[in-house]
Amino acid sequence: MMNSKTFTVIILLSIFMARGHTKDFRELMFVEGTDATLLCDTKLNWDEFIFVVWNIRTQGKTCYYGLSKMLENTCNDGKKLLNSTEGISLYIPKISMKDEGSYSCDLSYKGGSYGVNVSVI
Repeated sequence: MMNSKTFTVIILLSIFMARGHTKDFRELMFVEGTDATLLCDTKLNWDEFIFVVWNIRTQGKTCYYGLSKMLENTCNDGKKLLNSTEGISLYIPKISMKDEGSYSCDLSYKGGSYGVNVSVI
């Protein structure tokens, strides 16, 4: 039997809109060595986006990935942003102990903003 480590991902979801403030808490688990995807938004139309940025703080490293004309990606570590039918997400290939840390997504769109905080422990 193969011995593997499991990572717990805690998502603290905050939605800021003109009408109110909502928080959603979820937990996800990933097995070390598998690919992980952290979802930021919930199926907004591409033409509604103003910018999307994932701020990442891992062991000894702080960087970000962004989708905007003014943002350049600073991580250069194999992670990448995906835009699919499920929404904007951060893809982490072969998640490992070095990926432990804090991940926050800030999404701005016409009509509001959206935020997700994820702890990978």
